Amino acid sequence: MGNYSGTTRCGYCGERGHNKAACPKRKARVEELRATDPDNYMVREWDRKAQKRTERATGKRVCAYCQAHRETKDSWDWRNMSEAERAESNMVESTTKDRWGDKVTTGVERDTLYGTDGERGVGHSIRACKYRKADIADRTSQVKTARVRHMKRMVDNGIGPGATVVFREGSQVHDSAPTPGSFVIQSVNWGVLGLEDHKHVDTPDWIYGNQTVARAVHVAHIFNPNPPYGMWHDVTLPADTLDGLDADRYVSRYTASVITLHRPTSAEKVRNSIPFGWADATDEATQAAILDTLMADVKSRSKKK
Repeated sequence: MGNYSGTTRCGYCGERGHNKAACPKRKARVEELRATDPDNYMVREWDRKAQKRTERATGKRVCAYCQAHRETKDSWDWRNMSEAERAESNMVESTTKDRWGDKVTTGVERDTLYGTDGERGVGHSIRACKYRKADIADRTSQVKTARVRHMKRMVDNGIGPGATVVFREGSQVHDSAPTPGSFVIQSVNWGVLGLEDHKHVDTPDWIYGNQTVARAVHVAHIFNPNPPYGMWHDVTLPADTLDGLDADRYVSRYTASVITLHRPTSAEKVRNSIPFGWADATDEATQAAILDTLMADVKSRSKKK
């Protein structure tokens, strides 16, 4: 039967509160054998593991986050760069192992946050990484800026719960519901707004031409908790409220694209539907999404702040 108490159980003596490496009885037994039989396997194994722990604690620690996010020059490029080019790259030389286990020299980004002017990412763990914390703060600021713009649009145009929509002609949903105002916005997926806007600086509304961000329900099923198929659709923002979109831009026929609002909702209803902390991107869901994006290429299970 497993140990469900949450307390560590020693694999040597069976007592709780410590593991095998810190077991006082095992340590006493090793010291006893060291005096009488120094070549005993138990003594050699104890010393081997103790040496490995010391090497891990005092060795070169490289942050997994910095490994994934720092700029690098591979071995071939670094070897063939002149001294002037290396100086211009503002990188430092680093020794690492290739996939065959051979040592190679590469160029890596300098450390600017830890004051060592050495290799970025060496000497700290992922949990203590200042670069990760700085990137989270920068991304949060980007999302906050985007959401201020989104909130102004939603409030000024009355896009929110209670607003009725007009679907784009030629879309599949328009064929089945051509009457303007037959579908009403029931909820808004606030979490997706502003998360990816930084990727399209010149045209931040570009992704919202096809992305569905709200759910609309047929007026006859507004109070139905499980409306039948075809009586609800995930819809886009109204096209006439989006900036910088080409009028001839392709929109999938299968996307429930909204061309305009038939009747907007009140600014009060829009504000009341906004989750707490959404506008400044400090809510738990947004912070988790930001962290997951930054950690996507990091080979580590640690995602704690």
